[in-house]
Amino acid sequence: MGEARREFWRVALPVAGVVALCGTVWVAVAVTEAQQTRTVAQAASAVAAQLDAIEATVPAASALDRTAEVMTQPCPVAGRGEQTVHRRHVELDPGFDRVEWAATLGDAFPEAEGWQRRVTALDRRENLDIRIVGRELITVDVVATGDDERARLTMRATSECANAEDDDASQ
Repeated sequence: MGEARREFWRVALPVAGVVALCGTVWVAVAVTEAQQTRTVAQAASAVAAQLDAIEATVPAASALDRTAEVMTQPCPVAGRGEQTVHRRHVELDPGFDRVEWAATLGDAFPEAEGWQRRVTALDRRENLDIRIVGRELITVDVVATGDDERARLTMRATSECANAEDDDASQ
């Protein structure tokens, strides 16, 4: 009788482990899939919100003009729908201190809250290449350039892929 119990547990424990592992994988896939069911409009809105947050760190008096462009393109992964590419240009007062502004981004987008930032000087100290990765893993590339006559922020970000059909169904 003891031999039969040992044999039962020798088989039952690995089977229970496999069942638990399969259940965990199933839950992870279900949760991940649920998070990826955004529409193209929702994905674009998430990117726009992050661009708005970055742009809001520029004092209103320093922003002279603004242009925005959003283009929809096929997702680079076949069958994943479409994504949006966002470009914003903010013309700045030439006296705007881009280096000081970049230093304050840490206050607006703290690492403790899941933000990541990288700032690299370009050809001159005050011309910067900045990458900000948000909590939703949206990456925004910002190029801050200028000279004595003009200054500009150029922001670029791409949304996650989403199915266009979902946009039609949600309307």
